[in-house]
Amino acid sequence: MSELLFKEVPEESEQYKNSKKREKTLLIVAGIAIGLAIIGFIVIAITEGVIFAMIPVLLIVVIAIVNGLVVYNNVGKSLYVYSDKILVSRILHKDMQIDISPEQYQIILLPVVGRDPAVFKMKFVEKSTNKVMFYYKVCSLIPSHFQAPRNEWENEFLKLECDIIDDNEIIKNRPARNKGEPINEK
Repeated sequence: MSELLFKEVPEESEQYKNSKKREKTLLIVAGIAIGLAIIGFIVIAITEGVIFAMIPVLLIVVIAIVNGLVVYNNVGKSLYVYSDKILVSRILHKDMQIDISPEQYQIILLPVVGRDPAVFKMKFVEKSTNKVMFYYKVCSLIPSHFQAPRNEWENEFLKLECDIIDDNEIIKNRPARNKGEPINEK
């Protein structure tokens, strides 16, 4: 029987839901303003007979769509780590299940560079082949501040039976380790 060891489900986090509400409101207002500006620009271009003037507007729209797809690639919808499998659901990817026990893989914590909806990234690596199974960008798990009590999710995460490598010190309140050494509290 599978035992649930760890989960990350942004939709269950109240803090994540509240930040998403504010973000959606801002996106709707900005989208309406930009839409009205584009419609006005198109009307002016058509009435003046300068259709080629719409090319920069279309280029900006295409760049915005591509940027949105790149930023949201691998962003997590849910991650469930069981004693014998991993279930992962990500935006822009199909859901997958990997049948593997925690002793057979390691998780490497990585920072997220630039403006991104994710807080940090998890890289799941199979130990025997050193092959990357997948990346998962974490949205709702916020690490505790230095010398503050650890969050509940950090305690659960550090008790996982797989090796956890945190060379970038995403989780700050833990015993010091050398680079590349697991930080688990087994």
